[in-house]
Amino acid sequence: MRYKAFKLITRGVVKQPWLIGLLALATCAAACPARKDEVDPRASAPDASSEASVAMATSPSSKTVSSSSTTSFTSAAPTPLPVPGFGDALVVLPKPGRRPLVVVTHGHGEAPEGICALFSRLVAARAWVLCLRGTLWPISQVHTYEGENALGEELDAAIAALVARYPDVDEADAIYAGFSMGATFGVPVLVARATRFSRVILVEGGITDWSAGRIAAFARAAKNGAAKNGHRVLFAVGRAVKVPQAEAIVRKMKSAGIAAQSVFGVDEAGAEYGHGWDGPVAAQIERALPWLLEGDVRYAQW
Repeated sequence: MRYKAFKLITRGVVKQPWLIGLLALATCAAACPARKDEVDPRASAPDASSEASVAMATSPSSKTVSSSSTTSFTSAAPTPLPVPGFGDALVVLPKPGRRPLVVVTHGHGEAPEGICALFSRLVAARAWVLCLRGTLWPISQVHTYEGENALGEELDAAIAALVARYPDVDEADAIYAGFSMGATFGVPVLVARATRFSRVILVEGGITDWSAGRIAAFARAAKNGAAKNGHRVLFAVGRAVKVPQAEAIVRKMKSAGIAAQSVFGVDEAGAEYGHGWDGPVAAQIERALPWLLEGDVRYAQW
C-alpha cells in the first residue's frame, strides 16, 4: 500500500490536492517506524519486527549505551560516496594498503550513520566499511529499503562505485552486516551473491527467512564458491523470543555444513535488551568477531 501510494504521488499520477493529502497520510502511517510495543507494518513478512520509535543518527533505539559497556561508538568520520541511481552511501576508509570490505545495512526508519559508526569502531581501520543509505521517503523523512531487489541493486551499485573510486578495495570474501530490515531483505540478496560474501552478521532479523532451499544454496556456495575459508553466519538478537528461532536456524545451517552461531544481548540485570543493534547486542557481536573472522588472514591482527 505505502509503496503504491508513494509512486502515485511522486510520479504525478495523482494531482487532486485532497487525494494527495489522503495518500500522504496513508504513506506516512505505513512508513513511519513503530514504537517498540507496536506491530511493524511489515508484520506479514517472514521475520518483520518492530522498529525504534525515532530514527536516530547514533542509535536505533531510545536506550542509551551504558558507560560500562564494552562497546564504544567513537569512530573515524565517514566519507559520502555518490552511488549512481541511489542516495549517497557512507564509506569509512581503512589504513593504507589493500583491505577487505564490510557492507552494512540499517533498519527501517533509520539513517545509516549510527550503525555505520558501530562497525567502523569494530573494524578499527582494518577494512573498508561501506554503509548503504536506502530510500528516503519524502513524506515521513525516514530511510528504508523498498524490497530485496532494490537492496540488491543498491548494494551492487555501491560496491561498483567504491571500487571505481578506491582501487585498493579487496571485495572478495566480503562481510555483510544487516540490522532488522537490512537483515531480512539481506538474506535473499546474500544467497544470490554467496560467492561474494563469505561472512555474515544478521542482527534482529533475517532468521526465519532461511528456507531449506536458501540454506542449501548458501551451503553449495560455501563449498564450491570463491571463498577460500568457507562461510560463517552470526545471528545476534536482543529479544528472548528470537533466541530459539536463531538456535534452530543455526542447527540447520550446521547440518548443511555452514559454520553458524547465535548470540543474545542482555542488559546488566540479565533482562533482554530489545530490538536494537547497540548496547549489549553490539557487545556480543564484538565478542563473536574472532570466531567469525577465523581463517581469514586479512583480519589476523583483529
